[in-house]
Amino acid sequence: MKTKIVILVLALCTNCFTLKAQQIRTTARATGYDISDNLDLDAVSSIFAESKNLEEFENRLNDPDNRISNLDLNQDGYVDYLRVVETTDDRNSLVVIQAILDEDVYQDVATIEIERVADGRHRIQVVGDPWIYGPGYIIEPVFVRTPLIFSFFWGPRYVVWHSPFYWGSYPRWFYYYKPYPTFRYYRHVNIYVDRRITFNRINERHFNITNSHFNDIRRRDFADRHPDNSFENRHRESSNSGRQIQRQSSRTYDNQPNRRINSGSSSRSNENIRQEQERRQVNQQQQSQSQQRREYSRPTQTQQRNQSSEQQRTLQSRPESREKFRQQIDNSSRERSVNINQKSRSRSEAKQNSQNTKKSESSKKEEKKESRERRRE
Repeated sequence: MKTKIVILVLALCTNCFTLKAQQIRTTARATGYDISDNLDLDAVSSIFAESKNLEEFENRLNDPDNRISNLDLNQDGYVDYLRVVETTDDRNSLVVIQAILDEDVYQDVATIEIERVADGRHRIQVVGDPWIYGPGYIIEPVFVRTPLIFSFFWGPRYVVWHSPFYWGSYPRWFYYYKPYPTFRYYRHVNIYVDRRITFNRINERHFNITNSHFNDIRRRDFADRHPDNSFENRHRESSNSGRQIQRQSSRTYDNQPNRRINSGSSSRSNENIRQEQERRQVNQQQQSQSQQRREYSRPTQTQQRNQSSEQQRTLQSRPESREKFRQQIDNSSRERSVNINQKSRSRSEAKQNSQNTKKSESSKKEEKKESRERRRE
């Protein structure tokens, strides 16, 4: 009995130790991630560049099949819907991404600032809200090609976009879905990050727009109600720039083999990419030209027929070659007749051979019958 009691006590102690170790592991894993890790602004800028307009951008941002967002700020167990609103000043656009958290409760998540420089170039910056991402979280993407959405901002049919959706009113295709664990979301969202874009981390904002326009659409209701959950209170020891570097270095692209992010300076990377594209275009042009030459060098069946008919016409038109042409026709007709006679002879010979074999077989059968009858007698 004593040995059984000792065994039970040891088993209980080991279970307690394992439970405590699991709790320590889970808490350490949970504290390793932050709210800002649940919306990757690199993926946001990638789908922004691929969209036709801001309405399509909002649809892609909230599509449950894509899961670009994993934010659950109000902690109701479901991912928050992100609406998109915009304001302009001298054709410079300020796009604000806001989370709908309750009735008339919104929270700015990030802003996309688009500026058109005097020489016709453009500059875009994606800035995270300081309450979520901390101060100075600025990404300046450098695109290889001009994004498709820029034709919307500077096109003739441009209209300022303001999302019509609010708390309790969402698109028909949208439905609530539960967020992934942060580490799983971080692996999943890499599929939507365009590796051809260079994401530069900078500390300065280059955007000329008056504060009055920004204050008209700015909403920080949730941050004002929960000041203790700000980024500075969550990360008193770590800096924001250090977290950006760690995030960029730890990013993996196993799920997208055809994409890449260029490291180093933006000018050098863009020059290398452009050179590669030019080389590919030159190779494609050379291949297409060689194929066309081969096709032109090879005469088709119709061309061959036309050539033969033309030769016959020329032969018939010349008086000297008429006799040759007639002789060729006579020779061909004679050859045909000879072939026909040979075929007919071969057929007749085959018939005679078959008849002779049949007669010999019948004579052999009669001889066998006669021999049998003689034996019987």
